[in-house]
Amino acid sequence: DGAAAVTRDISATAPIIPEASYFLVGVGVHYAYQTNTTGGAAGVTVLAEKTSGEGGVEWLPAYADLGYTDVETGLRQCFAQSRNIFKRWPNDPDTDRLDIETSRRWRCVLGNNCASFDYLNFYISYHSITYTVGGNVTGSAGGTVNIDIVRDSDNETVLTTSRSGNGAYSVTWYDNTVNMFGVAREDATHVGRSDNDAAT
Repeated sequence: DGAAAVTRDISATAPIIPEASYFLVGVGVHYAYQTNTTGGAAGVTVLAEKTSGEGGVEWLPAYADLGYTDVETGLRQCFAQSRNIFKRWPNDPDTDRLDIETSRRWRCVLGNNCASFDYLNFYISYHSITYTVGGNVTGSAGGTVNIDIVRDSDNETVLTTSRSGNGAYSVTWYDNTVNMFGVAREDATHVGRSDNDAAT
């Protein structure tokens, strides 16, 4: 029921995932726009807001295409996979990614001064099957031991945790088919690495 626009900001909304632990499989954006003139959009962009609490404010591209339509009035549809800009699990250590459950605005922009009525759909696919990665710290001097959990297949640090001194640690993980290992560091002389093993 709104007026046609070249640029439209969608009110801030926050998707809700009911499970506390989840692994994002896919994040899809479906942008549909009904042009109301005979102008063709020479560029189509969908942007997600990076909030001030996430280190913003800036807009991250969820979809961008140079040219999408011919010069006719009609309904156009765009689809994009946007998982790369969102945290893949709640404790994802990649600080450049956005929290999927944070309330944020979305911005849709059509180039070439092509006005339209806009529709934006957001799809999330995830699983909440969890496993445990854990081990024991030994040889500590009694201080804070920082522990990185690393995926052996690509050496990506996927989780971080810590504990005080010697003892057990454990974290929640979402895959029991790939080996993981823990790297512990208390100080320059108190460091260690676990054996490779799959989550259980």
